[in-house]
Amino acid sequence: MSIARICAKPGCSARAAATLTYDYGDSTAVIGPLSSKATPRGYDLCSTHAVRFTAPAGWQVVRLVNNFTDVEPTDEEFEELSEAVREAAMRAQAITRQSVRHSSAGRPAAAPKQPAASTKAGGPLPGKRHGYLRVVEGEGQ
Repeated sequence: MSIARICAKPGCSARAAATLTYDYGDSTAVIGPLSSKATPRGYDLCSTHAVRFTAPAGWQVVRLVNNFTDVEPTDEEFEELSEAVREAAMRAQAITRQSVRHSSAGRPAAAPKQPAASTKAGGPLPGKRHGYLRVVEGEGQ
């Protein structure tokens, strides 16, 4: 299943339309069409950020394409997405049914208790546990 790639700019959730790569040896930033696969050294940008991109002082920008178009999802991608959602929902229902079957009074079984976190000395940490967070009582309370 292909996953829609989004813009790498923080706060932007638009679909990627271009890939930005850097050549540090030549002090060059290259903006080209969206690469076929995500790479660790490439940054996916939406069409807005690809057009607005400016390089650091002393760097050169090479634009392989000047007109970036947003890539729309295909019907096949929508089918794959809906199938993945269906499979996840069926797994969740199966887990819920199994936990109800194994509980004693027909209620869902309680989640297993996690051992209390401890200090380096081996004793339990002070405070009340809430999920993965711990409430620590201190001065001013």
